[in-house]
Amino acid sequence: MPNLKVLFFDLETAPLLAHIWSPYDDYVTHDRLLRPGFVLTWSAQWRGSSKIITGCVTGDEARNQDDRRIVIELAALIRQADIIVAHNVDKFDLPVFNTRLLAHRQEPLGPVKTIDTLKLAKRAFRLPYNKLDYLADFLFGDKKIKTDFQLWKDCYAGDEKALARMLRYNRKDVVLLARIFEELIPYVKNLPRMAALTNTHQCPTCGSCNLKARGFHHTPTASYDRFKCDDCDRYCRFRSAERIRPILAGL
Repeated sequence: MPNLKVLFFDLETAPLLAHIWSPYDDYVTHDRLLRPGFVLTWSAQWRGSSKIITGCVTGDEARNQDDRRIVIELAALIRQADIIVAHNVDKFDLPVFNTRLLAHRQEPLGPVKTIDTLKLAKRAFRLPYNKLDYLADFLFGDKKIKTDFQLWKDCYAGDEKALARMLRYNRKDVVLLARIFEELIPYVKNLPRMAALTNTHQCPTCGSCNLKARGFHHTPTASYDRFKCDDCDRYCRFRSAERIRPILAGL
């Protein structure tokens, strides 16, 4: 069964620039905003591939706050995906990216199916923190690359070395994101189908035929045979009337 195209991605953005009266200002009105934020770098990875695809503004583009080129490149990549995955994608990455598309009057992305790993972690577990950095450390003892705000200031000023460091930081985040997603898959509920539909019964997450019977699931209107995938460890179910056990007899 062919898998759907799942794209992991992450954005790094420049801060907004504004006049403030006090460092304790709670709200900055629009007339005090000098420049909105823009995309400094992005990194992406197709599920099932080790290749990291990236985009980064040049020093001149950063100084001019012109992210048009890299926004167009990422938009073309996202349009190839069936599903996009990011940490806090629904509240940050996708709205920010759509804002930059609007700023440049580019073609909208159209309907986009998202998986937000931040939401997955919050719904399925009770972890002390749900940040990407903590999840990576908790799950496999890895960490994000350490940075401070000076890096963002230097990138804002168009420092080429700082932009290269930012891109390395961004690339590492996508590597961590992809690993975290695979670790979460067996435990979370309501993931969208990630394998194309066929006439055979296979795992809807990874497309594997390596299914083992795990009892039944009953609802008010139907009964289902329940199975566990030996490849991705997720559970799936099929209507009992479809009787898929003969298909699995040889497994």
